Amino acid sequence: MHFRVAGLKFSVSSDASVPELQKLMPSYRLFFEKDATDDAPLFELFVHIAGECDVPAPAEGRLLHTFDEPDIIQEFYAEPQGGHGIRIYTHPHSLAAILHASEDWRQARAEIFGGKDTQSYALGNVVMMLYALTALEANALLLHASVVEHSGKGYIFQGKSGTGKSTHSRLWLKFIPDTALLNDDNPVVRLMHDGTVRVFGTPWSGKTPCYINRSVPVGAFVRLFQAPENKIERMQPPLSGASIIGSASGMRWDTDFYTRMLQLSFGIAKQTGIFTLHCLPDEEAARICHAAVTR
Repeated sequence: MHFRVAGLKFSVSSDASVPELQKLMPSYRLFFEKDATDDAPLFELFVHIAGECDVPAPAEGRLLHTFDEPDIIQEFYAEPQGGHGIRIYTHPHSLAAILHASEDWRQARAEIFGGKDTQSYALGNVVMMLYALTALEANALLLHASVVEHSGKGYIFQGKSGTGKSTHSRLWLKFIPDTALLNDDNPVVRLMHDGTVRVFGTPWSGKTPCYINRSVPVGAFVRLFQAPENKIERMQPPLSGASIIGSASGMRWDTDFYTRMLQLSFGIAKQTGIFTLHCLPDEEAARICHAAVTR
């Protein structure tokens, strides 16, 4: 099956039937591409649905990095014969997926384990990671952010987990007319060939089921900080570029990859407004933000 996110194609196939694979990818329905096109895919992923009883072999290779978050653990390996390996755990003792990928990440095979919900969650994470690691070549960044669409432009709210990105989006939806949610967790921002910057809905939106296949020009980036009062300021280079990359998904421990992320982040920052918003979770915060970023 072929999918297209932010104008970029990728393919997912399996030894399972197409209907079975589709059941594990419900959020991708609007991104499915029925008619084949000639453009080369970002990556090609083959998926083996291993089930709950299969016992995987121990990990091989050199451990490069571990992401340890409350809901998921991801281990990145350099494999002995070349290429990359990733293991995904839903908690320390529950293996959900094993990924083997080529050196450039464009050819990959994944085994996914557990019940249907775990398999769907693991497959979503595998596809999202492969996308983030290959889309950089097409000037696209997968961000951890919440995005609203207002008057034909996208406003991207960034911040550390728990800062209130989704809450601020909901305040815009409630108090700012002509506002809709575009994505609540993982939008894609892309620097286009004509120099414009666009933000795209994706099949990945965290706990909010918002899977919209649409894009709009970026109106502004806003980095949120919790504070006892509401105050917004425009950010200037070089902090503006650093603010964007602070929310970007990618291999920060890889010098070459991180350098390309930095270059793209600063290129995007030159084309749009970047703001910091110190705020409360209230109506005034949304109105102050709206007034500044749309001025």
